[in-house]
Amino acid sequence: MSLLNEGGADQDSLIAAQALAKLTLRRPWSMQRFVEQLSLQRDRPIEIIEGLGEFESMDFSGIWIPLPEKDLIRHRSGFTRIERDGIIAHELGHIILGHEVPPEERIQYFQRTASSIPAVVIKRLMDQQACLRSNFDLPLERQAEWFATLLMEAAAALSQPLFPDRDLNPRQRLMLERAAAIFGWSA
Repeated sequence: MSLLNEGGADQDSLIAAQALAKLTLRRPWSMQRFVEQLSLQRDRPIEIIEGLGEFESMDFSGIWIPLPEKDLIRHRSGFTRIERDGIIAHELGHIILGHEVPPEERIQYFQRTASSIPAVVIKRLMDQQACLRSNFDLPLERQAEWFATLLMEAAAALSQPLFPDRDLNPRQRLMLERAAAIFGWSA
């Protein structure tokens, strides 16, 4: 099936959920820690760079550029931490879901994803397997966005206190803090 063909939203969300279910998410949650862990698991570095560089004037918020030696994620600056993490999560979705745009479909992908990209930039992007966070009517963009949504929901849950303060006496709290520390968690 072509990555540019229309697909169902239910199928896209299922693909994203299955990919997320295969990952180990740990407390205490941070995007940096998750990216480091994912890099180690894949034995391939993932580098996050703030700013879109030469793509700054384009109408997208993030880009994944797979390079021979690493995966590069660039994101627009000026976002809150949560917004930035959402952009990074989307680009990680492309990586984890193994998205590739077949060579014969790359020009069409870039024209549909960000129609304001000049032809000279499209040529540069075609030499790489870059994916842009911009246009969600393409199945691979919807899948990456579903992945980002599900990952950010899981991250929010892992960022909550491990146990409520109101129901614990000091001794119980100390016991639970020690137990959590065994797993590298913070209360």
